[in-house]
Amino acid sequence: MNELDVSTFPLAGHKVIEASAGTGKTYTITNLYLRLLLGESATKKRLLRVNEILVLTFTNAATDELRHRIRQRIIEARALFRDPELESSDPFLDHLRTVSTDLKTDAKILSAAVQLMDEAAIYTIHGFCARVLNEQPFETGILFDQQQDTDTEQLLRLASEDFFRSYIQSLNGATLEIAIAIWPNPEALAQKVKPLLGRPDIVLVPDYANSIEHVSNIEAEIDRLKKVWISEEIPALLRDCGLSRAKLTFKKIDEMTEYCRQNLYVTDLWMHFSDTTIEKNLNQGGSMPNHKIFEHIAALVTSLQLFEKVKTDLWHEATKWMTARVEQTKANLASLTQDDLLAKVDRAIIQSNANNADFAQSLAKRWPVAMIDEFQDTDGAQYRIFSNIYADTTRSSLFMIGDPKQAIYQFRGADIYTYINAKRRIRPDEDLFSLGTNWRSSPGLISAVNHLFTKPDVFSNDKDIPFIPVDSPPSRADELLEHNGREMTPIEIFTFVREGKSINKADVLRSAMAYTAHEISALLNTTSDASEGTSTPDIAVLVRDRNEMAAAKLALDTLGIRSVYVTQDSVFETQTASDLLLVLSAAAEPNNISAIRSALATRLCQTTAAEIDAISQSLTIYQKSLTEFQQYHDHWAKLGVAAMIGRLIENRQLAQKWLCQVEGDRELTNLRHLGELLQSQSATVPGIRALVQWFADEIQRESTGSHEDRQLRLDTDRELIKLVTMHASKGLEYDFVFIPMSTISAKKAQKNTPSLFHDESVNHEGQSGSGFITKAEIGNDPTHIALSRQEAESENMRLLYVAITRAKLRCYLGIAPLKGTADSPISKLLGLTATLETDTPFTPLSELPAALFSVVDGADRLTTLQDMSAPSGTPEQPADKTTFPTPSALPVITDTWRMNSYTGISRVLAARGQHATEPEQPGLPGYHDDDPVIDPKLIAPEKATTTFDQYHFPKGPKIGVALHDLLENLDFTSASDTWTARLTRFLQRIGITQDQSTWVEVLRQWLINILATDISCLTGTNDYFSLQQIKQVNRLDELEFFFPLDSQQNPIKLLIDHGYLANDSAQTRLQLKGVMTGYIDLIAEHAGRFYVIDYKSNVLGPDQSAYSEDNIKHHMASHRYHLQYLIYCVAVNRYLATRIRDYDYDTHFGGVHYLFLRGMQRQTPTSGVYAHRPKKELIQQLDYCLMNRGNDNV
Repeated sequence: MNELDVSTFPLAGHKVIEASAGTGKTYTITNLYLRLLLGESATKKRLLRVNEILVLTFTNAATDELRHRIRQRIIEARALFRDPELESSDPFLDHLRTVSTDLKTDAKILSAAVQLMDEAAIYTIHGFCARVLNEQPFETGILFDQQQDTDTEQLLRLASEDFFRSYIQSLNGATLEIAIAIWPNPEALAQKVKPLLGRPDIVLVPDYANSIEHVSNIEAEIDRLKKVWISEEIPALLRDCGLSRAKLTFKKIDEMTEYCRQNLYVTDLWMHFSDTTIEKNLNQGGSMPNHKIFEHIAALVTSLQLFEKVKTDLWHEATKWMTARVEQTKANLASLTQDDLLAKVDRAIIQSNANNADFAQSLAKRWPVAMIDEFQDTDGAQYRIFSNIYADTTRSSLFMIGDPKQAIYQFRGADIYTYINAKRRIRPDEDLFSLGTNWRSSPGLISAVNHLFTKPDVFSNDKDIPFIPVDSPPSRADELLEHNGREMTPIEIFTFVREGKSINKADVLRSAMAYTAHEISALLNTTSDASEGTSTPDIAVLVRDRNEMAAAKLALDTLGIRSVYVTQDSVFETQTASDLLLVLSAAAEPNNISAIRSALATRLCQTTAAEIDAISQSLTIYQKSLTEFQQYHDHWAKLGVAAMIGRLIENRQLAQKWLCQVEGDRELTNLRHLGELLQSQSATVPGIRALVQWFADEIQRESTGSHEDRQLRLDTDRELIKLVTMHASKGLEYDFVFIPMSTISAKKAQKNTPSLFHDESVNHEGQSGSGFITKAEIGNDPTHIALSRQEAESENMRLLYVAITRAKLRCYLGIAPLKGTADSPISKLLGLTATLETDTPFTPLSELPAALFSVVDGADRLTTLQDMSAPSGTPEQPADKTTFPTPSALPVITDTWRMNSYTGISRVLAARGQHATEPEQPGLPGYHDDDPVIDPKLIAPEKATTTFDQYHFPKGPKIGVALHDLLENLDFTSASDTWTARLTRFLQRIGITQDQSTWVEVLRQWLINILATDISCLTGTNDYFSLQQIKQVNRLDELEFFFPLDSQQNPIKLLIDHGYLANDSAQTRLQLKGVMTGYIDLIAEHAGRFYVIDYKSNVLGPDQSAYSEDNIKHHMASHRYHLQYLIYCVAVNRYLATRIRDYDYDTHFGGVHYLFLRGMQRQTPTSGVYAHRPKKELIQQLDYCLMNRGNDNV
């Protein structure tokens, strides 16, 4: 490896530049850029313009930073070139000025470069590929109108749901059990398959075995042995043969017997009952049971290995099927994902080379030189693209710049082995360079880092990722770090241990963060006491996850130290997002007072409990709340969601309320950020409700590694303590770095999850070939799983390297002997692997160089720091002796104001005798009264059936809601042959995929029955009346109603006195106060009269006889549907009185029809129909009773 001299670095061919932390990578890139501008490229004997020098990196923020740094560097150079007498402290710029043959011309070149920097070819790799696709569609084979959409989650979700519905649910027996064990639901399927999609370079191992078709043979044998186990009383034989009761074989007898009674196949129980296992578990004197089944079980256990092959075959099927489904969906939508940008360019270049075309050469001609920053974060496709473009090293150059020791983004798809493969393809003596001087850190800290990482195979691969010690600049050789006049070591290690028993991670976390907070307080106090002009040090606390970050935040807040998040977490994962979802849901549904209360109760809205309670107590405030959210709804519809959020902030004075709180900046930043993202998404998600649903879906599935535009923004520019995740800290630097929980450990491999690893390819002679191949172990090969874990441990070591090297002056490391951390990276660095989980965990620390490392007992030091910070005369008490006042009793709520509905009232009536005094809160009024006793979780619409008719159609609330929706959106006058697409979508919605064409015809005939049945129970003798006569203009679907309640009398007694609710007691008293609400399925106008029509999907029996007039009347009474339609009559009566001039109940109101849909037959008039028209006097009295309206007119 060659030490890089930026003045003489050969600007030709393929070069790899390894730049350790702090060695000036960006500075080197800017200097190479200057040399290329000034015509020093060996492959282009001419000047290169800014739009010909390709500079690539990975994030938009990094791109902007590089563009800015290059521009500034060019301006600095131009100033020197313009004035030869101007002194410079920069040796490189002096060198450029010295070797220049024409300073004026070079200054003009640099001036032109500055003016054209907006055209500079500085992109992300994905941005570069997008540009190539847009500018050369013929060569890349893309459509002109293809959209570039970065959101792959929706595509993945659709593919997983489709695979689950179309493939998994078509399986049966053992294969289905195995599939469900791997992927219990579509969400788990999407999550587990996601790392394998869009990665054609990944090889799945083991290979496809075509095992599924052989499963039936094993199932038959299992069925046979299960029957023998039960019928021939095998459990009794086992209990009497002398088995040891302490062995699993004896303990598992009952469990095995229960399994044999079930219709299941996959289990580990068989292995306990083979003849060899039983023989091993016999007591002395016991004898082997005399039965052949145990030999057959032994053979079966061997055969069950096929199930492991079935598992791997299912992975192959899922990956192949979902990849094809995603590709098909993208083709149908004419959209490209981020991965497609790479894949399209990669494929176009490969095809062009195969056809001897010059597509790759044309790209190299346009951009003769390319520099790839952070090259260790590339993947195979990215490297393949640029190695093919710049294959001709005589005419083009490719410089790959990075640090393999900082490759920490495998979870995003980055592949350190791509870097290794590229490194192995160059000539190390001529084309491999390194930067050897650390310009960031103090000399002492550089020495300490060198001491820690100078160990054999510290990154598990000295051949490809060696640690090479770096030097400090000679100009900083005498630097010392002092605190309170005392010299400080570059690294402080603070330890925590509890003698006598194991140490708890939660306790360590609290203590480590408290220690960190007090140390930071001491550093800040020292700075504030220093002489004027001393700046506040830049301090960061590096954490692994949000739990550690929250603990650090709490510890700092306790001491009054303000901090700010610097993280790659998504704003969708914050509490602000969850709160805003409730607010948007209420604004989308401004008449839903429950949703409004939920919105106002969020932390975001800063509403007090008294203010929320006032909504229930005061009709004026209740109405004011509805009006407020109606205004938000209107504002949203007119000006957009961002404007609505602005109105919310203004109306609720959220800025004033939040800015006086500790987390105020953070909350408002998140809220504005979410508003921008929602406003942007609203352009592609039409409608208020659709946007709310999109937002809810994104919150539900958001995870680490989110889109760059969703990452949490800094909430302030003030000098605060930075709380940074280790991954987000890459590329940043701080004076002091605290790593309170430095014992990072690799996570154990999750069951039924692919294990990614890399295998070195071999050539036909069995020798190492072209490099490493990415593979995914989808079986249970322990060697491959161990390799995957080893790679994860190596990445954790690299992550710790990144974290420690963020420090410029000093780094603090917290260590505790937590279980499972003996093999952690920090343990290996400090030599604690053999001692960390013993009684003397930190003995090897005494061997560290005292000038570089100080070791502190964290608990003792924390006590000292707490004493120093505690106010005089009020010594701080130990945490475990803190006492708290006894909390006051919870308040008793006596409020009777409720949102009432028929469903809630009927439940109270059903519970009479249990002293129920108020209705239970319903969920969504209007649907749950259909088949209320059915548990929706138990509904299995896919269950095979041999009877296809309306009586045997799947049942339950979910089906009822879907049927209501189908009728609500169906034109009753339309021809039945136009319904096919609608009925197919309906079946898909409720999960019916088997026998779909048969069910479509059943539905069609059923709907014809519903629409054509004569329901003229309340009309004239010869007046035929059916739903198919009702035109769209004569119907009002799903009328939602609200009316106030303040019942001073007993409405139940009133109804019983008039002959209703015969099964209830007149003594049942309900205090109804608040609002009555509900949904009326249909109000239809026929012959000048208005009818209330309610659909009932209840199952009364398996044939038409179950829907006789008597059965329907009994069902009406048992479900108290009389109460429901009387409430509807009150609501409709009031509604019509406000809509019809000279309204009269007797003249205009036709009555109510309850349609029991499954019992309607067009050949039999009024079949499945219950009809009634209550008397006018009753409706008036009920109206007065419910509303306490005195003599108000109806």
